[in-house]
Amino acid sequence: MSHHIAVKQPNTMLRAHLALGLILIAGGVTLANWPSALPAVGLIAGASVAVHLGAAVLVWTGIIWFGILGFTLGRAKERDA
Repeated sequence: MSHHIAVKQPNTMLRAHLALGLILIAGGVTLANWPSALPAVGLIAGASVAVHLGAAVLVWTGIIWFGILGFTLGRAKERDA
């Protein structure tokens, strides 16, 4: 892998971060001053929280089940050996 592709000039990175920050600020100001957008933003935020909570519950349930399964199979192998 060539090294020069991964390295960027600090000035270029600063400009990119400033541009992205300005876009975020402009979007926030626009949404804050747009009354009809507030319910949509609330719905999107609520849906995002619900999806993340659902995903977290699924992941942790899977981790717990695979942990129980691994422990049980490990104990069974120890008993049979």
